[in-house]
Amino acid sequence: MAKLEMLQNELNYLKEKIKNYNENWSQVVITYLHNDEVEIENYKKMAEEKYNKNIDELNKEWADKFRTSDEPKILIVNRKLLTGFDAPILKTIYIHQFLKDYLLLQASARANRPAKNKKYGLIVDLTGVLIESYK
Repeated sequence: MAKLEMLQNELNYLKEKIKNYNENWSQVVITYLHNDEVEIENYKKMAEEKYNKNIDELNKEWADKFRTSDEPKILIVNRKLLTGFDAPILKTIYIHQFLKDYLLLQASARANRPAKNKKYGLIVDLTGVLIESYK
């Protein structure tokens, strides 16, 4: 299954689970590479055409809005924002690929950053990386 298809399936699942879903509640932020799969390239082109901005501007705008406003409420991230991204409101991180060393530490730190009305962070490990780290 292509990465973009997997991200879209995740988003569709969340849409079904969240009543009164608004498409502005979520955005996909990706670090694009020169050799990305066709689906990811197509998503990039679609987003640039839809919003009439280049993807780097959009990624920055969506990340900034996640930190400072009510929308997007869900930020789906691929290869981005583990380092240098400070959003105390971030509560849950879903890990779907193997992380180790400083990237795993960064992910944990992002979710557990103290904030008003936030008692704890949650890391949902879909890969078993946390179990492997403690062996």
